Formats: sequence, C-alpha cells, structure tokens
Amino acid sequence: MFDRIKKKTYIYKDFLLSLFSSAISTFISQIIVYPILAQKLSNDEYGVILTTIAVANTLISALGNSLNNTRLIVQAEYENEKVEGDFMPLCLILSIIASTIYFVYLAWLNRYTLSTVVLMVLFVLLGVLRTYGAVSFRLTINYLANLWLSICVALGNAIGVAALVVSNSKNAWVLVFLFGEIIGVIYLLSTPIYREKKKFTKLFRRTLGKEAILLITTLSANLLVYLDRLLLYPILGSEAVAVYAVASFFGKSLGIVVTPLSGVLLSYYSKRQYTMTLSKYRLTSGATFSLAILFIGVCRLISRPITGVFYPTLIDEAEPILNLANIASVIAVAVNLISPAVLRYAKTYWQIIIQVLYFAIYFGLGVWASREYGLVGFAYASIVAVLIKFFVLYFVGEFSIRKYQKETM
Repeated sequence: MFDRIKKKTYIYKDFLLSLFSSAISTFISQIIVYPILAQKLSNDEYGVILTTIAVANTLISALGNSLNNTRLIVQAEYENEKVEGDFMPLCLILSIIASTIYFVYLAWLNRYTLSTVVLMVLFVLLGVLRTYGAVSFRLTINYLANLWLSICVALGNAIGVAALVVSNSKNAWVLVFLFGEIIGVIYLLSTPIYREKKKFTKLFRRTLGKEAILLITTLSANLLVYLDRLLLYPILGSEAVAVYAVASFFGKSLGIVVTPLSGVLLSYYSKRQYTMTLSKYRLTSGATFSLAILFIGVCRLISRPITGVFYPTLIDEAEPILNLANIASVIAVAVNLISPAVLRYAKTYWQIIIQVLYFAIYFGLGVWASREYGLVGFAYASIVAVLIKFFVLYFVGEFSIRKYQKETM
C-alpha cells in the first residue's frame, strides 16, 4: 500500500515538474518572444518568420524527438544485451540531414541574407542535438534536471531577446532562438549522453527500423502541428499566417505547456513494471476529453482580452476566427495526451495509418476550405480533422490495449 502511494506521488511530482518545464519555455516564447517580434516587424515579415521557424521546429522535433522516443522504446533491449552505441552516430547523421534540408529550404525561399541563413541552419543542427540529448533525463526519469534544461533554454532565449531589443536590428531575431539552443546543449554536456560510444552494434538494424517508422510518424505529426502555416502561406499569404497564429495563440500556448506531459506518460509506460489496463486507458482518455471541453469554455471567456494584450496590432483581424482556432488547438492537445498509450501498446503501423489519414483529411479539407472560405473555412476544416483523429486514435488504443491484456494474462 505504501509503495503504491509512493509511486503515485512520484508520478504526480514528475507531471508537475514537466508542467513547470514547459510553462517556462511557453512563457518566454509565447508571452515575450513572439509578441515582441510581432510589434517590431510588419505583418508580412512576421508571417514569413513564423513559417520558417515552423519548418525549423518541424525538423528539430521530428528528427530529435523520434530518436529520443526510439531510445526509450528499445532501451530495455540494449540493457539486456549489455551493449552501448548506435544512438550518437544516428543523432549526428540526423542533425546533418536536418541542417541540409533546412539550408535548401531557406535558399529556395530567398527571403534572408546569407549570414541569417547560416545562423538559422546552426539553430536547427543544435536543436536536433538538444532534443535528442534530453532523453538522458527521461531514461532516468529525472524531470528536475529536465526542468533545469528548460530554464537554460529560456535563459538563452531571454538573452537573445535582449540582443534584439538593444541592437534594434530586425535581422537579430534569429539570435533569440539560436542562443536558447546553444545554452541548452552546453547544459547537456554535463550528462554522459554525448559521451556514449560512437559505434554501431548488433542491434543497429532493428533500432534503425524503429527509428525510420517513428521518424515518419513524428515528422507527420509535427508537419500537422504547423500545417496551418505551411498551407496558409502559399494559399493566402504571409499576413494570413500571422493572423491565424495570433487567433490560435491561447489554445496553442496550452498545447506547448501540456504536450510534454505525454513524454512523462511514455516514460512510465515504457517501464517493464508498469501494467496498462482498459479501465486506466478509458479513465485517462475520458478525463482528457472532459478537460479539453472545459478549457474550450475558458478560451471563449478570456482568450480575446488576453490575446489583445500581447498582440494589439493583430487582434482585430484575428477576432472573427478566435474561438474556432482555439477549439482546434485544444482538441489537438487532447490528442497528444492520449497518443502515448497508442505509441506504446499499438502495432507501429497504426501510427502510420493514423497520421496518413489525418494528413489527408487536414490537407484536403484545409486547401479546399481556405480557397473557398478563407481563414474561417480553414478553421472549421482544422476542427473536423482533429476531431476525427481523436476518435480514431482512441479506438485504436482501445483495440490494442484489449489485445495486450489478453496476451499478458
């Protein structure tokens, strides 16, 4: 009995630490960085930066987080076989791939000076290293150290903001993001994660297969996180990107805070002693959906005045779609909170099926609706697509966990 209470206490503590960790980064980025950029730049310039940072974050999160999650999933095999390796070579390869892709994208976009492009590419390279390196704390379930990592990144962002304000140069905006990754990587140098053996082991082929599948699913998921910007930019232009980003500001801020909690769940699900049951899954999913509905109500009450404080120059344009954009963002948060159970207990191919289905619906509806009805149509398309994903994900989890229970009885 005492052990059970102690275990629950640790879980709640880790949730709180993870919440504080993401709240710090959210406060710096959503409350300080982006509002300052919006005020210093024209709507067109701000929309372009939002789009290019979306591409950068997609690459960083897809390549870094996929390897991070792969490490968690296969760690028990490496411990059983008593081998070390594979991950640092893979991390370096993925960092180079991400940087190359981003350089080609920026060259094609042709909106920045060469010096800015070089700094942005460096930001992506360091971002992949930092995102993977954070697995060091997930392996040991040390969310206090992860909190310090977030503080270091936030400190770097704050230094970048100061440099932007003092220099009074529009081109200094990239330093805001770059300094955060630099200090984050420096902090991780105190862990053994980057000093692990840089060699391939007998488990490499199996690990590479899992990484390839997770890379596809994680890339798809992150593309969908920023698909609003990636779709709206070529169809409605950079100003539409800026307006929709402001409209969804309140709901997406919740997502940035809460989404890391899914990492806490996956960390616990990955432990051999953890037992998942249908009742636990249903309780978690039901509570998640109920909280989403509650927060949608909160958004309707206070999102307008709060968003207006931080984005006074864009709030009038964003107001017609404010509630719709926040509804889509909040449901997307609910999806992220039930997905760890599916990631852990469902067959890997389900991840691909779900992401492809969601991408097809989101892309198809989004393109059609934005062309026919502008930003309002795109907002409705976003709600429909993310609702479908939630229910498909839930039933795949229900089926997979029921099967898992039968096999382990």
